[in-house]
Amino acid sequence: MASKIASNENANTRFVISDELARRIEQARQLREEQKRLEILASKERDVQLEAQAERRRIIEEKLARLAQTERWQHELLQKAQLRQRAYANAMAASKEVSQQNTKILLIPPTTFTPITTTTLPTTISETTSSESDPSTTTTTLPPGMPQHCAPVQKFLTVFKVKDPKQWLRENCVFVKQYFPSASCSQIETLLSACFIAANSSSTEQQQLSQ
Repeated sequence: MASKIASNENANTRFVISDELARRIEQARQLREEQKRLEILASKERDVQLEAQAERRRIIEEKLARLAQTERWQHELLQKAQLRQRAYANAMAASKEVSQQNTKILLIPPTTFTPITTTTLPTTISETTSSESDPSTTTTTLPPGMPQHCAPVQKFLTVFKVKDPKQWLRENCVFVKQYFPSASCSQIETLLSACFIAANSSSTEQQQLSQ
């Protein structure tokens, strides 16, 4: 009887131990599955974070590229503005120098020489003088053979002692336009050269006739 009771107790003990072992094994399995699930979630989160970081890095790189392009564009604009400013300063300095040179060559007061207005250059020119109203105004005597429209031009060449009309006009065109206000520099050059040549030709003919 006693042995039978002991046998039953041993059986119960083995059953309890076996059940406890199974429970622990199941618990360990569940824990491993939970751990694996957490690892998968962590891996997915890392992938998402990496993708977000990569996207953020791409956006930053694009912004930096646009900023660099804008900086280069602004730098080019600044260089062009500086070049224009220097060119303008040089032009102003040159204009000032020409103006000073023109002022220096004023040999007579402006009131002693009446400006000449042109209608058709270089063939026709009308002299606006006050010879009828101003007795002090002298009339230029033209050499024989010189066209009548060369009278004011001949007076101009004589007053300013012009020896080479083309060279002299290149240096003093701004000043000369005070007396030929409606003519361009090239038209004035043509007119001065034509009357200058006519004057020289007339002088040569007179010398030949006198001989």
